[in-house]
Order: sequence, then structure tokens, then C-alpha cells
Amino acid sequence: MAISVEIEDPELVKNSGHTVHIFVDRDEIKQLILDLESLSRDKDYSSIRLLSKSWGNGELLERIFSKNSAMTHFLRITVTPSSPIE
Repeated sequence: MAISVEIEDPELVKNSGHTVHIFVDRDEIKQLILDLESLSRDKDYSSIRLLSKSWGNGELLERIFSKNSAMTHFLRITVTPSSPIE
């Protein structure tokens, strides 16, 4: 999969004022949709884990597409429960 996840202005992360950008190769959009559809049928807290080559399977690109961004090496997309935890 060819996806890049970047945090814009990473110094703002501590203040929760940051923006996350996800860049997806056109050829990979269909696969991402299939993965998400599959995840939608799984139980709560099931997840898709995407890692850079440095950290694992290489599904996340190790390229920066946006200025002032920091690359992310791990992205987990998790199914949330129907009711929030209180």
C-alpha cells in the first residue's frame, strides 16, 4: 500500500493544535476501501495497522509530501465500540 501519514507543524502536537494529512496513491485507494469495508464487519477494537518500512511491513511511505510536516511510521485504524467508554 502506498500511503503517507504526516503531522503538520509537529511542535503543536503537545497542545493538540496539529493537523494530520494522509496522502494515498491513486492505485491504492481501492485497496484501502476494501480494507476499511472488511474492518467495518469486524468486532469492536479490531484494527488495521500500517507501518513504514523502517518500522515494519512498509505499507506507509517514507516520503514527505507537505512542507513543515513530520512523517508518521505507524498508523492504526480501529473500530470503535457502539457506546463510548465512560
